[in-house]
Amino acid sequence: ARVGKGKSNRNAQIRPNFSRHILGENTGFDSMASSTRRAPSVPRRGHSYALMVTLSAAVLSSVHGFQPSLAPGPSSGLRGRLAASALSAGRLGPSLREARTPLALHMQQRKRESQVAGEASKHQSAADSNDALQLLLSRRSALGVAAAASGAALLPKRQAAAEVSGEPAVEDAFGEGIRKAPGKLVVGKDGEVEKSPEDRRSYRTLTLPNGLRVLLASDPMTNKASAALDVHVGHYSDPDQIAGMAHFCEHMLFLGTQKYPEEGYLEKFLSIHGGSSNAFTSPEDTNYHFSVNQDSLEPALDIFSQFFVSPLFTAAATGRELNAIESEHSKNLQTDLWRSNQILKLRGNQKHPYAKFGTGNKFTLEQNTKAENIDLRSELLAFHSKYYSANQMALCVLGKESLDTLQKMVVSRFAAVRNTDRPTPEVDWQGKVAAFPPEASGTIFKIKPVKETRDVRLEWALPFADAADRDQRLLTKPSSLFSNCVGHEGKGSLLSYLKYEKGWVNSLGCSIVEDNADMEVWGIRATLTRDGEKHRDEVVEIVFSYLAMLRDTGIPSYSGDELVELNALGWRFQEQTRPQEFVTDAALNMHRIGDPSKYISAPVRFTAYDLEASNRLLAKLTPEACLVTYTSPDTPAERREKWYGAMYATEPVGERTARWGKPERIAALQVPGPNPFIPKDLSIKGAITEGPDDPVTPPETVLSDQRWRVHWKGDNRYGKPKAYAFFLYTLPNTFFGEALNPRTSALCKIFKKSVSDALNEYAYDAMEAGLNYDLSFTVKGPEIVFSGYNDKLPDFVRKVAQTIATHVPSDQAKFERYKESIAVEAKGFVNDQPYRHAALFARTYQVSPSYTPLEVLDELQGISLGDVQKFAKSIFKKAFVESLIQGNVEKSTALGMVQTMNEEIPFAELAERDRAEPRLVKVPVVNSGYGSLLNREEPNPANPNSAVIVKCQSSDRDIKVQLAWEVLASMMEQPFYNSLRTQQQLGYIVASGTSVEEGLRSLAFTVQSSVADTSYLTSAVLTFVEEFKKPLADTSEQEFKAFVEGLVRQRLEREKKLTNEVAGHWAEIQGQQFVFDRLQREAAALRSLSKADVVGVFENCVAQGGKERRVFTSEIRSVVADKSRARGPLLVYPGLRVVPEKPKEFISEAGYYELPNLEQSKILTYDPIVS
Repeated sequence: ARVGKGKSNRNAQIRPNFSRHILGENTGFDSMASSTRRAPSVPRRGHSYALMVTLSAAVLSSVHGFQPSLAPGPSSGLRGRLAASALSAGRLGPSLREARTPLALHMQQRKRESQVAGEASKHQSAADSNDALQLLLSRRSALGVAAAASGAALLPKRQAAAEVSGEPAVEDAFGEGIRKAPGKLVVGKDGEVEKSPEDRRSYRTLTLPNGLRVLLASDPMTNKASAALDVHVGHYSDPDQIAGMAHFCEHMLFLGTQKYPEEGYLEKFLSIHGGSSNAFTSPEDTNYHFSVNQDSLEPALDIFSQFFVSPLFTAAATGRELNAIESEHSKNLQTDLWRSNQILKLRGNQKHPYAKFGTGNKFTLEQNTKAENIDLRSELLAFHSKYYSANQMALCVLGKESLDTLQKMVVSRFAAVRNTDRPTPEVDWQGKVAAFPPEASGTIFKIKPVKETRDVRLEWALPFADAADRDQRLLTKPSSLFSNCVGHEGKGSLLSYLKYEKGWVNSLGCSIVEDNADMEVWGIRATLTRDGEKHRDEVVEIVFSYLAMLRDTGIPSYSGDELVELNALGWRFQEQTRPQEFVTDAALNMHRIGDPSKYISAPVRFTAYDLEASNRLLAKLTPEACLVTYTSPDTPAERREKWYGAMYATEPVGERTARWGKPERIAALQVPGPNPFIPKDLSIKGAITEGPDDPVTPPETVLSDQRWRVHWKGDNRYGKPKAYAFFLYTLPNTFFGEALNPRTSALCKIFKKSVSDALNEYAYDAMEAGLNYDLSFTVKGPEIVFSGYNDKLPDFVRKVAQTIATHVPSDQAKFERYKESIAVEAKGFVNDQPYRHAALFARTYQVSPSYTPLEVLDELQGISLGDVQKFAKSIFKKAFVESLIQGNVEKSTALGMVQTMNEEIPFAELAERDRAEPRLVKVPVVNSGYGSLLNREEPNPANPNSAVIVKCQSSDRDIKVQLAWEVLASMMEQPFYNSLRTQQQLGYIVASGTSVEEGLRSLAFTVQSSVADTSYLTSAVLTFVEEFKKPLADTSEQEFKAFVEGLVRQRLEREKKLTNEVAGHWAEIQGQQFVFDRLQREAAALRSLSKADVVGVFENCVAQGGKERRVFTSEIRSVVADKSRARGPLLVYPGLRVVPEKPKEFISEAGYYELPNLEQSKILTYDPIVS
């Protein structure tokens, strides 16, 4: 599986808490228990994460939507055909092609857990959007990495097929896989790298004498520099007796080199200079990457290069890091993604590396090796020596320096990487043994999940005939054409029939789910209702009926034309990718792109299609070749999988193969028609008056009265034919705000699902064409967001607004389906990670309104259809609307859309004093110890992990004091991680960071562990805090200024994306602060800080004895018996205030902070820094 080092990312500290939705925190539920005032305090570059939740951009909808082999919880909204949808985005990014074993699998969790610093403090649903966004960083495009690899050199063919251990021979047509080093520096021509017309970066390709391939990117406007090196070896190459070796090697490279022997030295350097690092291991690759302030690239690159020149692999670190691997494995034991993934490997050929256990654990790496008399460190050195060869590495570096300077940096450091001219690792299996034996399709695997998941998955292995077939398939992406039809959600679609006519599925999607050196796997996943589970064989038959219809009717050529057209639009108007995701993606992709000029374009371009090739693959999607998987909590527990203990059963397909092969034809199933939403008018409506170096001008208030406050800004900077329109309806405080309760939350969710169903057939084509809407419910009231190409936006706004305003659910069967779906989502909370439980339980005591998904579940059962109908008619009676319309729209058009919303959704005036507001609870001062202690049992009785979050709350709104908290967090982050994770090995999830709620920052320390109980973990946190007094005192002025400058540079990063700018403006409007140059003013305030200011915050608010020490400790204790678990005394640090069982009692006693205002923050006293 794709597994990572799990290093906490410092950038997580500045991600916005942009949780606008209802219900739990990172539980698969939206959160309504969040403030709308927290986002403005964070750097705007982080706002893009938040906006991804709101905008539901086509590619994100697709990526978040379809994870066929990841078995996500039913709350995942599957959105049609991933491959086809992604085309419109321009940047196809990652891939679910390796989603099962996979890249996407770990990338989804790695973003959550490696950046848990932000989550541990913020605990908001923006993390879910980060998961979706981070899927865009995974290895290959859903349409094929190296899509345009037409220049890829085909490898020489062997003359004879190989026979391996009695396995059926597979013709070896893939060649020797040797990519020899040139022995001299090869420099590509400047300007030859194909890039988007909107891309202002300069590129150069290199091949070093040792064979290491390089892509350089010069961006004089960047404030961040980044680098990534991808080694073309993954867990498929693990020694047979040592599962997890590639993953273990990845961990070890961070633990010292000959030139920089201190463990974690790179992280230490990056933490001072505004950076972060991480790594992950996938089936066929291991990727290492970092980002840093732009003026610190060269020293960071020097430290980074030594990972590949002279790693130490010390004996002490080798033994200690095994605990980190075990902790990482332990956190996955109760996660369905990992459990089902490993079960499905059982149907694979056990002699093919697909079947391997990729993560590894302490048993495979330590206990088993000792039993077999294998010296682990010797094997580690041998693995590294065998596979870490320069000719199997790809490096991408992005900085502000010129290409010549970047070239010198790289050549002088990476030319020393050892080269052995070894062949690609896949030569050990491709062309030698099939991934699945012929009999695999004759057995249905039935999985019993941890969560209440019900689904059907149908998958087909599509091996490459030879290297030419592989490259051609990557070029023309033939599966995208039938994916475009099978995954459609409009009228006549497979989803519409199964969902609306039959009531058997909640969602359906399809995509390439595996993309390995020797095969692709294409699959369909349908999440089932309870009734659908009773008819899952019929669901499968209907799928085959659609496939048969598609073969008979033929894939319409206009479908391919549309995909090409939408991809061209996305490429033409592509927004610039953030440095770290750019280099990570590029380094991953370079291995399969033979033509260096295509390093950037190949993964995202789709310029031609091949109907004949699509039809050939479509013909292979037969019942005889299909791998069928059923998932249900009612599966009889007959067998137990070895590594995760997951339960499953099997049964023969039997006579169903014949029945599915001759399905009944269904007249309602049709191919999708032409898409009416593809934009035609791409003209830019205004003049471009702002340059990339100019300060961003704020939006203009174009309407302000007792019902509306509307802000507008045309696109005078980016020149893209796109626009965004936000409408936040603040409702009465007797309905929302503090009055919001779990019952209202449940009603909101039912209404939202019903509206989504009502609009889906209409809006799906729009989404495919890059035009989106989103309805969510915040603590203040409903928020409606529109985004995409502006050409057809006004008409789209009218139709969606009409539906929302007039929609009253009336179908009892659909109502029951919505309730069932919400109940499943709520129950899934029990199986979340313990640190998430610690966060949400704590939040119910700290922010009002807040409640858990289980409270919503309790209310859900008593809600009738009549209750929802009454609710639907009452939503928009009284309101005040804040709106932002920004992008390629003229003022008159913007006001026209406002008028449309006003006409379609009428409402009465709501006085300011009656408007809903969330409130922040004032945590009591407890001068020492645990502070206010919340201790709960882990809701999942089978989870062996406990978790602790120790959160220190600020109370002074002065912006200078608030920013001192951020500097303190920046200084503590790396030492905290190094102490509790690297040295003490307490767990895989160890992080610290700040969050902002109602204008007040908090500093949180998070630890999740299977090796220690909660009192031990809390004592470890408190001990670290006390011991930090000396390092803080010893910090030199030069080091202190470096920490400050790191935060300053984050705020002064130049705006390069319209999305980011819009998100920043909307955050200020949501929070009703309207300080649109907040980041520049905060930068000025940061530079006014002294070390004494930070020490004062530490001593007064964080350390033992502080007069304003407002600490809340949330402990989640595992009930799994384990005698080896380290135990700590409860009162190592006396000072304890056990909170009442009911949050309302705590809140009633503690009280609330006053609502934030600009005078208290004093932010306007700081002149913004504009350069």
